[in-house]
Amino acid sequence: MRVDTERMEFNYIWLRDHCRCDACLRSSNMQRLINPIDIDPNIAPDQVSITDDKRELQITWPDGHSTSYQIDWLGKSYRRSTQRQEDKNRIFWDRHTLEASLPPAVEFEKYMESEEGVERLLQNLHKFGIAFMSGVPKTRAVTRAIGERINAPMKDTIYGEIEFFPELAKKLDDHGFSNGYLPFHTDFPSHYDPPGYLTLHYLKQSEVGGETIFSDALRAARILRESHPEHYEALATLPVAFHKIEKGIFVRSVTTVFDVRDPNQDPVIIRSSNDDRSVLTLPAPNAKRWYAAWRQFRQIVTDPNNIYTVKGMPGTMIFVDNWRLAHGRLAYEGTRELEMFFWSKDRIRSKLRTTVGNVDDFAGEY
Repeated sequence: MRVDTERMEFNYIWLRDHCRCDACLRSSNMQRLINPIDIDPNIAPDQVSITDDKRELQITWPDGHSTSYQIDWLGKSYRRSTQRQEDKNRIFWDRHTLEASLPPAVEFEKYMESEEGVERLLQNLHKFGIAFMSGVPKTRAVTRAIGERINAPMKDTIYGEIEFFPELAKKLDDHGFSNGYLPFHTDFPSHYDPPGYLTLHYLKQSEVGGETIFSDALRAARILRESHPEHYEALATLPVAFHKIEKGIFVRSVTTVFDVRDPNQDPVIIRSSNDDRSVLTLPAPNAKRWYAAWRQFRQIVTDPNNIYTVKGMPGTMIFVDNWRLAHGRLAYEGTRELEMFFWSKDRIRSKLRTTVGNVDDFAGEY
C-alpha cells in the first residue's frame, strides 16, 4: 500500500493477525485473542479501502470479519521492521555532553513524597543511563525503602539483595572489593540475565581517591558500528564466556559482548568485564578478530574524553543502567562504606512506561 509518498508492504496473514478489534485483542492489557495457526496462511481480503482522510485502512475478510487499522500505527510498525530505530528519549554522551546536560540530583524527600520526584529520577536514568539522588539519610535502613517506594524489589544476586562494603571485602577474594584501581566493567556479565540497574548508596567516603568513573558503553558500541563495522559484528556474533567464582559459587554464561536481538536496533545489553572473562574458545581466525574488536571497543570506552568522574559523598545515591554504562573506581586510601543493590530492568522499565504514559516512546529499545 502507498500513503502519500511512503510505500508500505504487509503480508495479509500479518494484517489479519494484527487486527485490533475487541474480538481479536483485549484492549485492557493488549493480550491476543487469536492465534496465527488458526489463520489460513494464504488468506486474502474480500475488500480493502482507505478512508478519504487517509487515516484508516479498512479490510473485510472472507469470513465477514472487519478490521480497521490506524495508518499511523501501521507506519510505525512498518518502519520498525525496515529501518534503524532510535530512542529519542536517550542522550548518548561523552564527558562534555554529560557535564553540560545532566539535570540536578533529585532530592530524597521529593522522591519519597511525590510522583514528580519518581518520574524525574527514572527519566534521568533512562535518558543518560545515570541519575543522582541527594539528601539521602546516611543510614543503611533507608536503602530498601528506595525500591519499596516504587514497588520495585531488589534483584537478588549471588551476594544477596544488598552488598555492603567493607563487609563483603572481608569474606570474598574479589578485585572489586579491594582498594586498588577497578577497571571499567559492567556487573555480572557471568549471568544470562544480569541486573538492569545498580545503585550506590554512599555512607562513608575515603579522604584520598575512591572516585567512581563512568563511560557510555552503548555509545561506544554505536561509534564502533560506524567506524569499524567488522569489529562491531565480531563482538555481536562471536561467543565469549564470563564467570564468577567464589567459595561455594560458580556462575558462568556464554554469550556475546553486544547482545543484539534486532539488527535494526542497538544492543540490548553490553557485557564487558575483562576480570570475569573466561577461556576464549574460538577458532584461531575468529579469536584474532575478537581480540582486535575488543581492543578497539575498550579504547573508545576508556578514552579520557568519554569518562565521567564523580566522588560519591555520604548523603548521595547514584543510579546506573548496568546494561548500558561501564563503570569503575579509582584506587583509594582509608575506609569507604557503601551499600550497593540492584533492580530488575523489567520492573523499572514498567514503572517508567506507566509513569510517562506512552509505551511507544520506548519501543525503540526492543
